[in-house]
Amino acid sequence: MAYGLQDVIIQKEMLLEGNQNPARKLLEKQKLEALLGLCETTACRRQVLLSYFKEEHSGGCQNCDTCLSPVATFNATESARQALSCVYRTGQQFGVSHLVDVLSGKDTDKVIRFDHHRLSVFGIGKTHGAHHWQSIFRQLISKGLLNIDMQRFGALRLSSSCAPVLKGQCEVFLRPISPRKKKLRKPAEKSAPLASISLNQTLFDALKQMRLDLAQKMQVPPYVIFHDRTLLEIAQKNPLSIEALKSIHGIGEHKLEKYGSTLLGVIGAQHASHHG
Repeated sequence: MAYGLQDVIIQKEMLLEGNQNPARKLLEKQKLEALLGLCETTACRRQVLLSYFKEEHSGGCQNCDTCLSPVATFNATESARQALSCVYRTGQQFGVSHLVDVLSGKDTDKVIRFDHHRLSVFGIGKTHGAHHWQSIFRQLISKGLLNIDMQRFGALRLSSSCAPVLKGQCEVFLRPISPRKKKLRKPAEKSAPLASISLNQTLFDALKQMRLDLAQKMQVPPYVIFHDRTLLEIAQKNPLSIEALKSIHGIGEHKLEKYGSTLLGVIGAQHASHHG
């Protein structure tokens, strides 16, 4: 099953940005977490699947892949405790990339800015690579030991069930972490130049600058604010009202409420400048 932690974060972000009512969003979130748990389980998949539908099964169905080819596990208790401790020590306010940097002992600007190089967890996991820690975090999330806080752009938070692990009262067994395979790069396809697309280039540049300013202020990647496709569509359609913004791809109720006024300010300023 080929997927990564970023896939999980993107799916949860899409749920948050959707137009469904809160009850529907909660249901879809639970489905996603159940699917992640099914993907990561080392137990009988039939047992896990039936338990989702409130049916009991003793396991060992001898039909699913984990029964026919039992999954090897390793005692990941030390790595799990280090990862959970890092989330706690950094205030449960950061995403996986930053947490991996802290564990790996990397003196990034962000690590220095928040004084995380002074924490006891700084560099305690530097004997492992980033791929190791990304897998550890993904599996801890699937086990319910960590939660993804989408209101804080994918920051990880401790769940109540992680207490016994941190206190050394239980062990954690996870799937082995395979070495990352190098991908063969394909020649990049040349995209159509922006000039060939009917858009307001000045507005597009202004929107990108706005996105960059917001991303730096919130300390998140720019794509978390808006994808290029969204900014391109705005520059093409030039929406001048909240209602018009609703028709733009990638702008749900959450982003409309959070960034709608800012977007209209940038669009309005460019519109006035062009027609002034």
